[in-house]
Amino acid sequence: MSVVIKFILASIYIFAAGIHSQKFVYILLSLMELCLVMIFTGILSGRHRKFAYIINSVFCFIILLQQGFLYYSGNFILPVMLDNFREFRALGSSLYKYIFFILTAAIISFLPYKITIKKLHSGVFWKLQVFKTQPRKRALIFLLFPVIFLGISVSTAVASRNFYSPVLSLSLTLYRRVKSKVLVQNYKTTPRERERILQKFYKSELTGSETTIVPGENAKPNVIIIFSEGLSAEVIDKFNDLDLNLTPNLDKLYDESLVFTNYYNHTAATFRGLRGQLYSMYQHLGGYYSTNIGFGQVERTEMDKRLATGLISLVDILNEAGYGTYFLNPEPSNVRFSDYLENLHFGSVYSGEIHDRYLTDREVFDLLGNSINTIESPFFICVYNMGTHHGYDSPDAKYADGSDSVRNRFHNFDLQFGKFLANFMESEISNNTILIFTTDHASYNSPEYKKAFKSRQEYFVNTVPLFIYRKGIEHGIVDADGRNSLDLSPTVLDLLHINKHENYFLGSSLFLQNDNALERISAIGDDFYYTGSNTVTKSTLKYRKEISIIRDYYKISVNQAN
Repeated sequence: MSVVIKFILASIYIFAAGIHSQKFVYILLSLMELCLVMIFTGILSGRHRKFAYIINSVFCFIILLQQGFLYYSGNFILPVMLDNFREFRALGSSLYKYIFFILTAAIISFLPYKITIKKLHSGVFWKLQVFKTQPRKRALIFLLFPVIFLGISVSTAVASRNFYSPVLSLSLTLYRRVKSKVLVQNYKTTPRERERILQKFYKSELTGSETTIVPGENAKPNVIIIFSEGLSAEVIDKFNDLDLNLTPNLDKLYDESLVFTNYYNHTAATFRGLRGQLYSMYQHLGGYYSTNIGFGQVERTEMDKRLATGLISLVDILNEAGYGTYFLNPEPSNVRFSDYLENLHFGSVYSGEIHDRYLTDREVFDLLGNSINTIESPFFICVYNMGTHHGYDSPDAKYADGSDSVRNRFHNFDLQFGKFLANFMESEISNNTILIFTTDHASYNSPEYKKAFKSRQEYFVNTVPLFIYRKGIEHGIVDADGRNSLDLSPTVLDLLHINKHENYFLGSSLFLQNDNALERISAIGDDFYYTGSNTVTKSTLKYRKEISIIRDYYKISVNQAN
């Protein structure tokens, strides 16, 4: 097999990924690295054919593996992808696509070949005086290749404004994973230090705005929060101006609710997103890691220990206020996730009669509708669904001809939610219930997602929906001005006029004016983003004070006392 054929096949792979993801600069960067690999191994094969083949194949595989991730996820391999690598179910039907591109990349990369360029094949370069030196000097010369390789890659990264070539990108990802693992150890504290940090964030009460969204409202209305899985605001027709008629029921809720715009997710993914909003905090530890330290990977005893933090959540406060608290769990078969939810202090975590699989969105909203008509008021129910997860398709309703799985899953969610909403609005329960619609985090910015909604989202941070509905409420739009989901729990308590309670919240009610930069920083592990300009940018040294606060809070977000 000629090296030329291998180069052509690899180039086709690179062009396909770059064009599909619409990141054309990656085509140039990937071809640059591919050419460097081919030239170096071509020289090396003059005297060390087997060694050259191994180097060529491994580097080609890295380059092509990155193209596969670029094609299906919109990015080269990121730390968050490695963190969630073991959670195969999160990929849904996309799992087979990933397997396909990994196998294809491996086949192309490890194809046998021979050098056909005579000057390389004859070993003419080895006849140069520089290669006739002693073995130690020759080894030193070989070390120049990675230095030159890295130098060219770094230079192009700077020239292309931080777009990294495939090998350099993977190197940085692995470095960040190792660094993250070290930082996880750094977030361990002594009991004395933990107590000191807790006192630093302690507040004796919350600041309330005394807002009244409905005149004469009951002092103890029921509260329902729907945490839709991975749903950015631009998915909803009212926000995207695409004329899709994809979410007519969410559009209806929009028209009859108090709507917050320019409101962002403060973290990702689900493990951080749910607990982070209920506790108004940042949490460094997520669900899944290659090192098996995530919440989705540890035994119940370890999880119980980690979550015995002494922090206070929205659920804790409502439990004390006399509310029955419930979480509707769509993943009863995921034991670790169920354990996690039970540690959030809900009075009941339930899934109906299903225990051996996840609930479809239709089943989730059927269960919610039945529940609110049977449990005693006042109640606080949180609902989470799985059907809109990245990689899933709809098992029920399809959008248009059903060829777009991204639009299918969101359209199906809207349809199932709409059935619940219609029944809810006609029920007596709605007379004294606040319905809040939001999400656990923004949609994952895969190429398919970006194409479906013409999205320019570059990170796992985006504007997300926050609708507050109460029968009789006047529709209005409130500009959150770049603030984030740290503010959800304080806002709910403000609506309920509950402010005389100690807490460790970092956020504040959205009904209060607040210029705090902390409420405009999203943190995903040790990646930080600023949303104060209503655009998402990587945080800079300008916000190092806020980032220092977040890292301090990380130490008490999980109990890792030495």
